[in-house]
Amino acid sequence: MIRKSGKKNPLKILIIVNEFPPDVVAGTAMSTSRLSKHLARRGHKICVLVTSRVLSPQTEFWEGVELRRLSWRGPKGTGWLIRLLYILKECRKFHPDIIQGQAVSCGFLGAIVGYLLHIPSITYAQGYDVYQAKVWQRRTEIRWGCRWASAVAAVTKDLSRRLSEISGRKDIQVLPHGIEIALDANFQEILKLKRTQLQEEVVILNVGRLEYVKGQDILLSAWPSVLDQFPKARLWLVGEGSKLASLKRQAEDLKVTESVKFWRGMTPQKVAAIMSVADLFVLPSRSEPFGIVILEAMAQGLPVVAAKVNGPLELSPPSGKYYLAKPDNPSELSNVIVKGIQDLAKPSDSNRDWARNFYWDKLTDRFENLYENVLLKI
Repeated sequence: MIRKSGKKNPLKILIIVNEFPPDVVAGTAMSTSRLSKHLARRGHKICVLVTSRVLSPQTEFWEGVELRRLSWRGPKGTGWLIRLLYILKECRKFHPDIIQGQAVSCGFLGAIVGYLLHIPSITYAQGYDVYQAKVWQRRTEIRWGCRWASAVAAVTKDLSRRLSEISGRKDIQVLPHGIEIALDANFQEILKLKRTQLQEEVVILNVGRLEYVKGQDILLSAWPSVLDQFPKARLWLVGEGSKLASLKRQAEDLKVTESVKFWRGMTPQKVAAIMSVADLFVLPSRSEPFGIVILEAMAQGLPVVAAKVNGPLELSPPSGKYYLAKPDNPSELSNVIVKGIQDLAKPSDSNRDWARNFYWDKLTDRFENLYENVLLKI
């Protein structure tokens, strides 16, 4: 895989994922899109198989990446077999050097196809695919998705430990998600003007899917106590989800609607612009396998308040403005937010420096090294 010049020879890599933008903008989908794009920029030929049925075109090219989406379904109860046959068919057409599954379920299918076609495979665990797995999933697709793959990677150390306990495999690597920051400069200037006109004291920001697991209801419950000490503070909630209506009702019931703004329909560039003018980032998730959005906030120099769960624990920088609160505890969350506001003076350079370790240019090197090591074992 290594040329004499030191550069890596291009590979054909088949990536299997359940979801992909623009249909889904959650962590695994976004991480897969960025990884595939950066690999393609380095000359690798990338084909991404999306196994969920969506409205996007069945086949298209995006940022140098070929996207193929499953467009057919069989009788009820045959979904697993349909996905396997689809991957097998597409793999025979693409002839990859390596198969990579972006979740344990995808890695399991990739390992089976890799075995049948004599192609090395990688299972890359993302978090929820393990933490929320049922007993039968742990005993089947997680156990065998790890044992049968040529290599296994996980986004955090905690996830790696859990996979080792389930599968017995001891050589699981930790490969975190990465970030890239691109601002919508015009939108950023509009936001700066808006803040000046309102003369807001401080802007507290949350970005995430508006779902129970993300804990925006906990943040709203904590918000009146924050306002008691900082009456001019503003809370910005950025995202879409099934809990939007209930969160708005909660804000009304708490009589805090004037200080709370819901931002919808935001592109990644607009989200980055919002982060650039906020003062403090809060992620109160009840469960968070990784937390890409925390790194994106830190890359903007934002101090961070996060729930003391899974990913946020491991993303804590060696030094910097990073505060942890007990999960599902509005009282403690409000106290920690108040502490974060009291410590505000300027953007956190330590947070920004720590986030640079997760930029995709560095992480792509690590994925290429993983591919090299897998191929050397053949």
